[in-house]
Amino acid sequence: MAAPVESINTAFTRCDALLKLVNYARTRAFANPKDDFSCEMFGIAKSENKGMALAKLNRIFDEIDGLIAHLTLLDIAAAFEKAFRESLKNAVGEARKIIHDQYNIPSLAEVREKLVRNVDKYEGLGTIEVLLEGYMEPELLKALRLIRENRNNFAHGTDVKSPPTIFANQAFAVLKKIAEDYL
Repeated sequence: MAAPVESINTAFTRCDALLKLVNYARTRAFANPKDDFSCEMFGIAKSENKGMALAKLNRIFDEIDGLIAHLTLLDIAAAFEKAFRESLKNAVGEARKIIHDQYNIPSLAEVREKLVRNVDKYEGLGTIEVLLEGYMEPELLKALRLIRENRNNFAHGTDVKSPPTIFANQAFAVLKKIAEDYL
């Protein structure tokens, strides 16, 4: 299914563009750490010596790199969750129609809609993980759990100085594979 993969791809590309912009700013700032650009963008004082300015830039860019790594995981995970719910809406709708059409038994009339879970029960990676865990390869499931843990840790207060325990390109490949194989 192209749409889920495309939305994950778009999120990854968006974050990659952000990283390229930061790398451009990094190159420019380190080339002349006390020019107007560096002073204005990164709070470097013209009076600071070059060594202090470079140290400040190193710290700032290390934190920005960490932030982008975490934001990339957040963005691609959110795109995956949204694509998964959209795909699931179609499957749930089809299942409800079959139950409605083929099991039109009076005793089931009131409860037949409850036989199929609502799509909103699959809000995040945790419930998606539970839904697919019996079908996914163990390594893929392990990587999905790692993505969820990193996303949750960052959302609940991980310091940007602590990098994620999975690289963004690895997380992208895992979510893309799950989307291709299971959506």
